[in-house]
Amino acid sequence: MTKKTVTLILLITIFFSIIAMGVWGMVPETLGDIYVNEINFYSHEGAKVSEINESENKEKKIVLQKEEAETYTYLFYVELLPANATDLSMKNELVQGDATFKKVDYIPFNLGSEDTSEQEESPRNITTYEITFTKQSVTILSFTCKSSSTQNLTEYLMFTFDGGSHHGDIDL
Repeated sequence: MTKKTVTLILLITIFFSIIAMGVWGMVPETLGDIYVNEINFYSHEGAKVSEINESENKEKKIVLQKEEAETYTYLFYVELLPANATDLSMKNELVQGDATFKKVDYIPFNLGSEDTSEQEESPRNITTYEITFTKQSVTILSFTCKSSSTQNLTEYLMFTFDGGSHHGDIDL
């Protein structure tokens, strides 16, 4: 082989390699990933939170009764669907209000099935949270997880308090 033939083969190989990278390099590598497409919230009794606040963020809303005690602790659940999603990681933050919340060990509750013996072990797509309100006022939490390779799904959960915090007769 002459130097011209080797150079010509090398240039053609480089040219076709660049074309191949342009065509096949754009295909995402995460073809087998299953992403989260829904976030559901459940009250401490296991009832799905369906009431939606009419605001820009369309927060799902839980209405609690005011208590006499200054601090108030409430348990709730967050479910990510589908359950077989590849990445079930979730970021959460307090958007508004005076409260602290933390993830706690799974506490079983009934998601509509009659047989609770199946739900004794901790499912990987349901997380139990405990929120402690230091001031009983409107509190908003946000929960974010991946819904595609480039987008995130964010849902908001709002806690509001209804009623007075005092019981009994008030003498004036």
